Amino acid sequence: MGRFSSYALRYRLEMIDYSWNRFVLNYDQGMQFAFFSSFFQEVTKEKIIISALSFIFFSISVMVFFVLRRPSNKELHPATDLYIGYCEGLAKHGFMREKGETPLEFYDRLSDAKPGWAQQMREITDKYIELVYKKPELLSNEDNVREFKNKIRQFHMLLY
Repeated sequence: MGRFSSYALRYRLEMIDYSWNRFVLNYDQGMQFAFFSSFFQEVTKEKIIISALSFIFFSISVMVFFVLRRPSNKELHPATDLYIGYCEGLAKHGFMREKGETPLEFYDRLSDAKPGWAQQMREITDKYIELVYKKPELLSNEDNVREFKNKIRQFHMLLY
C-alpha cells in the first residue's frame, strides 16, 4: 500500500485525539476515577451506570419539558384578535381558513365561493393588512380599531 494508507490516516487522527485529551484537557482514567470518587465513597460499575443513566434521564426530561410545555399566551394585536373572530364566524358557515393561508389567499378562495360577500370581505382583509402589516402604528388609534370592528360586525350581520 501507499505511504499514506487509510490505516495510517486513522492512526494519525487517533493520535491527535489522544494528544488533545491527554495534554490539552489532561483528562485520563485517573481523572475520571477521581471525578466519580468525589461523588461516591466507593466507585463501582453499578454506581457509574446508575449515575450515567440518571444524567441521561435528567437531560431527556429537560428537553421534553421545553418541547412539550404550553406556549405562552401572547397578547395579540387587537386587529388580529378581531380577525381571528371573523375567521371563526366564517368557519361556523363551513369556510375554514387553511393552515398557513394568508389573509389575501383566504379572501381569494372565499370570494370565488361567495361572490356576494366579496366586497365586504375585501374591505375587512384590506383593513386588517393595513392595521397589522402596513401601518401598525394605526393600532394605537382607537378609531381605526373601532372602524375595523364595525366592518366585521356588519359582515357578521350579513351572515346571520
